[in-house]
Amino acid sequence: MTGRAKRIYFLLKNKSKENETERAMILKTAEEILTLKQWLVFRMKINGERNKEIAKKCGVSEATISEHWVTGLEKVLSLIHISEPTRP
Repeated sequence: MTGRAKRIYFLLKNKSKENETERAMILKTAEEILTLKQWLVFRMKINGERNKEIAKKCGVSEATISEHWVTGLEKVLSLIHISEPTRP
């Protein structure tokens, strides 16, 4: 995962008040642009479910879940403008 992808994933998993605005923007964008399957996988992944668990629930392979996650994340990254985390 790239630095931006990791940053977005962190913002989605971290539900603190300070990240609330960015998190809401990412989720709104994702919901608007992703297919239903990509959106479902996206939500399950940010809620901490593993590919194996998601695949079982959806009745598909782990490879399919991984593809939905990567494709969905790439779509979101292409539209979200969040800077790379700064390093001291």
